[in-house]
Amino acid sequence: MEILATAYERGRHEPLMWTVSYEKGRIFVDLLGHCGNDPNMIYSMRCTGFQVTLLRGCEWAATGAVTQEVPADFPLKDTYTLRPEFKAPFHAYPETKH
Repeated sequence: MEILATAYERGRHEPLMWTVSYEKGRIFVDLLGHCGNDPNMIYSMRCTGFQVTLLRGCEWAATGAVTQEVPADFPLKDTYTLRPEFKAPFHAYPETKH
């Protein structure tokens, strides 16, 4: 297991993102689920950091390499950036009836 990211919780670092190689396969795990301290809890999939790490992690799991560049709007320590053009699946918004 290679730990890629942690969060400091309950007095210790807890893994949030990691990879595992298993026989001929590759596994990427991403537990990110919140975006900054927004009291409105903006849907986390709009977070640039989440989008980029998910795409790069999937590329690594599928091919064993990452060719995607980290974009200029990738968040830095203690910041986040959102991509408001992202449209989440309809079931992500409980108030929407389909």
